[in-house]
Amino acid sequence: MPLTATSLCPACGAALAGGACVACALEQALIGPAEFDTLHSCAPPKGAAEPAFSAFAALVLPCRFAGYQLKRELASGGMGVVYEAEQLASKRIVALKMMRSFVFAHEEDVARFRTEAEAVARLDHPHIVPIYEIGETDAQPFFTMKLMSGGSLAERLKRGRVANREVVRMMAQVARAVHHAHQRGVLHRDLKPGNILFDAEGNAGLTDFGLAKLIQAETAVTLSSSMLGTPQYMSPEQAAGHAISPRQATSGR
Repeated sequence: MPLTATSLCPACGAALAGGACVACALEQALIGPAEFDTLHSCAPPKGAAEPAFSAFAALVLPCRFAGYQLKRELASGGMGVVYEAEQLASKRIVALKMMRSFVFAHEEDVARFRTEAEAVARLDHPHIVPIYEIGETDAQPFFTMKLMSGGSLAERLKRGRVANREVVRMMAQVARAVHHAHQRGVLHRDLKPGNILFDAEGNAGLTDFGLAKLIQAETAVTLSSSMLGTPQYMSPEQAAGHAISPRQATSGR
């Protein structure tokens, strides 16, 4: 069977096996992710065919994935990466989150990623960033969310002091969102400026429920006795790894 453009790795040109490039996977393991990304993050030549998504190779943007076109990276963390994406069928612009290095991820990380999607899917509040779609392509789980174009509170704080009136407005919105989650059995467990985003009108939205605990569905990856979260924003009970309630989860800094 002849090779096509979509059966070749966009990073090195080798043949893909099940949508993944074994050559790139070995190279990444040998030289490390950072150096690998530096070597393979160049854009495709002008006029070249749009590259295919690969679970192993560094993404060359823009590229297509699961009915979306990934446009640019918005944020990344230890477990996940978020892209600005366009849903091809509807032309809607969204934020698409997938696991970083999914093929090498531990089962616990995969379970936490899916817990985040499950937690947000059960919530419906104007100040919780909503999930639009939860899916999986070539065993790669992903979900899409409303794109919040106003940046994060962490970014806003770097620009200087926020006016008192705006602080009160934002805190009221976030407090109502947290209360809504608690009423529906969801503890966020990682409340911090980086997880508060703003839309184009300046309204706050709570996001990143990757460390959430589902109170009525305790599992090995969401145990209340696990010390999970960002240390400087934890309540004392959470930092000590004690069982936490909604009140204790939000009593930190």
